[in-house]
Amino acid sequence: MEVNIESLFPSIRQGGLATGEEDLINSTYVGIDFGTSTTVVSVAHFDVESKKIITEPLWLNQKLEDGTILSNEKVPTVIAWRNQNLLIGTGAANLKFELKKGKNVWYSFKMELGEDHGAMYYQSELDGNNGAYKIINPIDAAKIFFQYLNAQIKRHVSEKGLSTNIKYAVSIPASFEANQRRELIEALEHNGMRLNSQSLIDEPNAAFLSYVQNASEEGNSIYIPEDHYPNLLVFDFGAGTCDISILELGNNLNGVYSKNLSISRFEKLGGDDIDRLIAIELLFPALLNENNLTAEDFLTPEKRRIIQRLLKPAEELKIEICQDIALKMHERILPETASSEEFVSLGGVITIDTNKHGKITLTKPKISYAQFHEVMKHFLRTDYINPYRTEIVEGEFSSVFSPIETALNKAGIDRDDIDYVLFIGGSSKNPYVQAALKNYFSESELLIPRDLQTHVSEGA
Repeated sequence: MEVNIESLFPSIRQGGLATGEEDLINSTYVGIDFGTSTTVVSVAHFDVESKKIITEPLWLNQKLEDGTILSNEKVPTVIAWRNQNLLIGTGAANLKFELKKGKNVWYSFKMELGEDHGAMYYQSELDGNNGAYKIINPIDAAKIFFQYLNAQIKRHVSEKGLSTNIKYAVSIPASFEANQRRELIEALEHNGMRLNSQSLIDEPNAAFLSYVQNASEEGNSIYIPEDHYPNLLVFDFGAGTCDISILELGNNLNGVYSKNLSISRFEKLGGDDIDRLIAIELLFPALLNENNLTAEDFLTPEKRRIIQRLLKPAEELKIEICQDIALKMHERILPETASSEEFVSLGGVITIDTNKHGKITLTKPKISYAQFHEVMKHFLRTDYINPYRTEIVEGEFSSVFSPIETALNKAGIDRDDIDYVLFIGGSSKNPYVQAALKNYFSESELLIPRDLQTHVSEGA
């Protein structure tokens, strides 16, 4: 049997929408993929003439530091306060490593929801005493972020002449805990965003729905054999999480179904950790060497502050290498370049103020493909029990195979029992990750959507 939207939802088969068509016509549906680093919004409505549900990502306006407006379908989940101006999205992200987290820039607050620390951002310049904005804990940041999204969504609905009866669904990690879900709902309801019992959808399920819809339209549908119910592992590797779910696909009298067999434990592991390890083990030593200094010349708090300034160039180097290798990779097998001594460089000079040594500089930050390959090995170890630990600055870095094995063990199946591996999340673009999973799941078919960052919101 073919897996498609019609087979998953029997009520819309063969014009069966008639009973709910009036509600569909008079509603606009909004799916929000609220990500740790990037958020995407999609809008769906029922087209009366074609009798189809039309879904498309929403382009959102984002103010930059100089006041100009950028419109993009991807919005960095970052808030900044500078020169009495509130910036959300790209403008804020550009200041991410210049300003101080918790004081005048806020990011990764999705992963901090549910943590009961009181006034967590005790240095916040937005303490509620100097204007309309207040951010002293993660839920405050989420409320302001959703206020911005809601205004953008309503603007789009008005401009397109869509129904103002808006219904929302927000995708979340399958491993999100009850307290995290509760605070997310509170942030949504604070902004009048209508919710019901199905308003929160697990990201793996949203990704699966979106993939099914696109694959069906492209003639690449998944089929369920009569004598076998396939297992699908959803590999969700984002900026701050590596979330694994295993679904069983089957069919019964009601049509096709998907059933959750297991989810991995909640784990803070993501693409941001790759940036941090590059900064700690490659860029920081290069900085020390250029300025004739040693790690012992700095106390731990200052080391951490310096490494924070190196995260942006680390991310840029990572992206440049990954994009180059992705173009050269064939059938998810890494080319020889992937471990060569060739290097990429950003050019320019990074200047950092220090307490005792004045201004120190890193000229033309660079790393080789071989160095990046070594960094990635720590995240792709199959002997994942003990995380990799750094020495210059204390830190632990887990392997993506830790949550993978957790999910397999919970489901009570082996990796050879996985028929499909569906990739989602921006960090899943990493060709080193794709190659490692292809090798690990050698008997499985890899499913890689056109856009790894927008299809979750479309599914929602």
